[in-house]
Amino acid sequence: MKVGRYREVCAVDSNGWFVDVWYADCVGVYWERIGVIVSDEHSMRSLESALREEIGGMIETIKEEPYPEDMLTELADGWTPIYTSDILAYAANDIALATAEPEVGPAFDGSPTPVNIIAANIYERLQAVAFEVWQDILDSEEAEDE
Repeated sequence: MKVGRYREVCAVDSNGWFVDVWYADCVGVYWERIGVIVSDEHSMRSLESALREEIGGMIETIKEEPYPEDMLTELADGWTPIYTSDILAYAANDIALATAEPEVGPAFDGSPTPVNIIAANIYERLQAVAFEVWQDILDSEEAEDE
């Protein structure tokens, strides 16, 4: 283990399975899951939560769009990280991002590099969350009208 403000951190996937061990800067925020410490700063949960919050604040704007799906797709795209270090940090916290084959193909220039594949998987997951949130909003409004 490194000395100083670094400590050994274990990575787990979204199901809590052990993936890897690395040294992390102890200045960041950490949470415990099944006795393993993982950074919450680069978790899909934090990205998904931020996207949900943004969609919740833009309900009326999205409703005014002739094609709300386009705006939801743009929001998911806007929340997808573009820096290699961020993309790899998300994959370190959720190994499925690095192992799944994206339906849309690799991101950015389309070359099948690990970073492009991970970015595409992040985008697909965020897009699914955006459409799920939007459907929940429509369903709740429909239930209120009845």
